[in-house]
Amino acid sequence: MADNVCASPSIKSIDFSSYKVHVVGNYNSCQKLLHELKQHCEDYPVLGFDCEWWSTCMTDPKGHRRKVALLQLASAAGLCLLIQLTLLSDIPQELRDLLDDSRILKVGVEPLGDGSKLHHDYGLAVQGTVDLQTLAHHLDISPPYGLKALAKSVLGFEMVKKRQVALSNWEKPQLKARQIDYASKDAIVGLEIFRALNERIELREMDPFLDVCFKPPAVPTLEKQSSEPPQKKPRKRHPRSNLTPQMRPLPIKRLRVDPRQHQQLQGHLYTEF
Repeated sequence: MADNVCASPSIKSIDFSSYKVHVVGNYNSCQKLLHELKQHCEDYPVLGFDCEWWSTCMTDPKGHRRKVALLQLASAAGLCLLIQLTLLSDIPQELRDLLDDSRILKVGVEPLGDGSKLHHDYGLAVQGTVDLQTLAHHLDISPPYGLKALAKSVLGFEMVKKRQVALSNWEKPQLKARQIDYASKDAIVGLEIFRALNERIELREMDPFLDVCFKPPAVPTLEKQSSEPPQKKPRKRHPRSNLTPQMRPLPIKRLRVDPRQHQQLQGHLYTEF
């Protein structure tokens, strides 16, 4: 990557009102807005990047994934595009070139996986992805590293992510307001997190993090301690204890002799014949 050092704007809080969000499903409109987005990247070559698709796990037990329906791209100049890929008559060449340009960073959580889905579904090559999880780990930020957790730990922003919205139908021509809010914030917050981290690491230092899949550090496992009390060692038994009662010798009894009987016995011993 070129020596592209840009002064990142200082981050105090996220001003979502400064972003213009466009939901685009028309080919010509998409071309025009992509041209504007590309111009923004000349000043700060970083885009917030995310994808949405309709997961049918709510109705299908197997949870089959459909094609990527929405591609979110946000620039630091305040433009956020929600591109409805399933409605486009064709993929504009401007979008192909933008995603394939490794000089323009696409930042988010697991962007490499989203890029793989775009390549599988539409044949789009995505280069220049930077996983915020990898950066956070490199900068010794405490886990967890999900987008919601990083928004809290890095920006102090409490992000609301409802599972019901995440699993909703993103293929509808008219997206609901909560879907637009959810999708745009995923891209914008990802970009703002990167801008905050960019104050600690320069763009020219991003090469080791390009197109790298984040691998969580291995957690050492502790040996499981048994809750049972330690067993006592068996006591060694005396050899005689192995004998049956019939085999054991009778105890020796000491006879008590009357003194008179004792004299009589002695008398018998010295009797002369």
